[in-house]
Amino acid sequence: MNFGHHVAQKDQLSEKLKTRAQGKEETSDSYIQDVPYLCREVNPAMMENGIVAHLTKVISEEIYRSIVILDIATIDEFIKWCRKIEASHKQRVNKRVVYDRLPNVAAID
Repeated sequence: MNFGHHVAQKDQLSEKLKTRAQGKEETSDSYIQDVPYLCREVNPAMMENGIVAHLTKVISEEIYRSIVILDIATIDEFIKWCRKIEASHKQRVNKRVVYDRLPNVAAID
C-alpha cells in the first residue's frame, strides 16, 4: 500500500512538472525554486542541464526571449540572468522609458 501511495505521489509530481509554468504575477525566483524541486522529486538523477531545460521551456515569454539565445548550463547561471532581465525590465518600467520602434523595423519571430 505504501508503494502504491509513493507511485501515485510521484505521478502527481510528474504531472505538476509537465504543467508548471511561471505565473503572470510570479517572480522568476519563486518559479526557479519550485521547478528544480519538482525535477529532483520526479527524477533524482536528472542532470542540471535537464533542469535548466525545464526551467527554460515555460519561463515567462519576456524572459524566454532574452534567455533563449544564451548558452546556459547551470541553475545558478539561469538565476543570474533571470534576475538581470527582471531588474532591467523593472528599471525600464520605473523610469517609464519608452523606446519607439522605427516604422520600417519588423519584429522577429
